[in-house]
Amino acid sequence: DSAGNSNSTTTRNITIDTTNPLIDLASPYTQTGNYTQTYIEANISVTDANFANLTIYLYNTSGLIYSNTSTSSPYSINYTGLSDGIYYLNATTYDLAGNYNSTATQTIILDNTAPTFTLNSPADTFNTSSTEINFNWTATDALDSSLLCNLTIDGVVNASDISTTSATATNYSVSGFTEATHTWNMTCWDSLNNTNTSSTRTFTIDTTGPTITLNSPANTFNTSSTTVTFNFTATDNTQTTLNCSVYVNNTLQDTNSSVNNGTATTFTIASITEGV
Repeated sequence: DSAGNSNSTTTRNITIDTTNPLIDLASPYTQTGNYTQTYIEANISVTDANFANLTIYLYNTSGLIYSNTSTSSPYSINYTGLSDGIYYLNATTYDLAGNYNSTATQTIILDNTAPTFTLNSPADTFNTSSTEINFNWTATDALDSSLLCNLTIDGVVNASDISTTSATATNYSVSGFTEATHTWNMTCWDSLNNTNTSSTRTFTIDTTGPTITLNSPANTFNTSSTTVTFNFTATDNTQTTLNCSVYVNNTLQDTNSSVNNGTATTFTIASITEGV
């Protein structure tokens, strides 16, 4: 003052900090990719002289599911018991001056579930005279759009690594089948080798008609009765039940759709007119 008296304040330090913190996802952590597991690991390391805090965020397709903050670095956390789905992992750090930085976002797919099946055709116990079969199926995976499938016929893989789009009907044709009853099923897997096998179906290739033995009446049989019992045996290579009809003078008289293969069967026809 004018009398020469003086005084001073205490000295305060002011730090000018315009530099963003350095933040890294450090090992071990779950990187972008597909996994057959139920956990996601995060390990965050921050470098900054004026570090304040860091926060780890975990999202799924519905939004934020976990947010964990720490005032120390490094900081790690393991999110366990997660269900199948798509997740997004990142972290953000702040220093005391309000500068901040964030990690890159990791896109993580957890997939522990195999594809499901619909066998479209041929239907179970399908019968055909063709030696070529079109196999059609739909394999569906919730998280993987591109699948691979094997077609197994009679217990042996007939075609492998058939490219299949999830939830889309796929067709594969096989020719040259022998006359017999055959089995078929499909096995499909996703990019993580989650594998599923369909139920097994049968189909029958039948290219030969049944043979028929006329047991009675004998050829040129004569009778005064207008009722005649016809006895025959029908035999087929593949079918257990046959559909047979009896004709008299080229006129249909009766039909039986439940004739047992290789078994003598009768038709009794009444009111047959006189003549040959």
